[in-house]
Amino acid sequence: MINNRRCGLLKLVSLRNASHSFSNAKPDSHLAAILTAKKKAKQVFDMLMDRGIKPDVVTYNALIYGYILTGKVDEAASLFGDMKKIGLAPCVWSYSIMINGYCKHKRLDEAVTLFKEMIQRNLVPSTVTYNSLIDGFCKSGRIPDVQNLLEDMYARGQPPNIITYNILLDGLCKGSHLDAAIELFQKIFGKGGWSLCHTPY
Repeated sequence: MINNRRCGLLKLVSLRNASHSFSNAKPDSHLAAILTAKKKAKQVFDMLMDRGIKPDVVTYNALIYGYILTGKVDEAASLFGDMKKIGLAPCVWSYSIMINGYCKHKRLDEAVTLFKEMIQRNLVPSTVTYNSLIDGFCKSGRIPDVQNLLEDMYARGQPPNIITYNILLDGLCKGSHLDAAIELFQKIFGKGGWSLCHTPY
């Protein structure tokens, strides 16, 4: 039974790898690879449940990630809820996956609700978690919320990284906040002298 479970977990984790293995493929073939992997992962997941093998957080995360990759946010949210119902506590990565999915589909209120839930559970959001929210807020023009998140990042020992600043510069420029973008740009080079990625504005 242990070997079957390990095999199942490996197949589920391969779902995540599919998104990287086909990174150079055309969009259609890339999506087809992800969809095929997700379908197989769901079959393995159902098989584990039928055999009374309780999936762990890693297993759930892999499948939730697959749903998010293919735009099935509601299915991902349902699985996230099921995980909690059977007594599994979502980890930081679990929340980050869901928050990223909500933000990409402009469901910011739901993303914020999960973020607050993380805090209540004494989980420290990662930089990835913050970056997802900041990207969502920037694209929705909610700049004051972005400022609050930046302050929270420092307070929780998760300072912004170069990805954070690229997201901010992109959002500020596209939102016509050019003065704020220039000020931020100067601060970045004043603090660490980082070289920015080439981001189209």
